[in-house]
Amino acid sequence: MNFNDLAMDFTETFNEYKLLLQEHTDYNGEVLNHVFFGECSEYLVELIGKEKDIHKIKALFDFFERMATQGDDDGKNY
Repeated sequence: MNFNDLAMDFTETFNEYKLLLQEHTDYNGEVLNHVFFGECSEYLVELIGKEKDIHKIKALFDFFERMATQGDDDGKNY
């Protein structure tokens, strides 16, 4: 998992964020991971807090695990 592709990889699992990523890219002219994931953070905290969609929570932590184990150095340290 390449640091530059984190947001794209994320939206492959969480399709509901594809439009947000497109708007983000249109506005910024590029993907700024720290900004994009900041825009997603409220949803992610709510998702974990409600514990209603265990499948999505598992997918989220699987994504984080792939970042930590399969990413390039920047992705692992993000």
